[in-house]
Amino acid sequence: MIRLEGPYSRRALTNQLLWFGAWVAVTAVSLWANPDPHGHGTHRQFGLMPCPSVMMFDRPCPGCGLTTAFAHTVRGQFAEAWRAHWFGTFLYALFTATAWVGLYAFVRRLYTNYDTKAYRAFTIAFLGLFLLYGAVRFATMDGFASRTERAIAHAKEATR
Repeated sequence: MIRLEGPYSRRALTNQLLWFGAWVAVTAVSLWANPDPHGHGTHRQFGLMPCPSVMMFDRPCPGCGLTTAFAHTVRGQFAEAWRAHWFGTFLYALFTATAWVGLYAFVRRLYTNYDTKAYRAFTIAFLGLFLLYGAVRFATMDGFASRTERAIAHAKEATR
């Protein structure tokens, strides 16, 4: 699925190190953040706005709950992570694996080649499942907004 080839350009090797750095940053942020008890909204601790899908439709977008799932996953709270987002723990594990493979390849001066038929098929299948899961959640989870999100939406409506 993934091939280590080598050696490649300095840019390709540096990108692998940057990917590992992104994983370190996401892990640190996930450890720092307190998982929101509603199962979504943990990203608001970073000053980000509530999800537009939740605010406009009171329904989750496909990514709602991923930050919360990551925060639970790094704490070993897998049941809570599953409740927040079915794909959260898997995505974090995949991110972790590719980050460490990238670091290994960087140290060995190899290039991590993801351009394989199996990897493309996996990516397409995973994206399809992710979007299907998001569509099912959107269709079936009315009343998704937390009390705080409802108050924010109500305040915005009042100012119009």
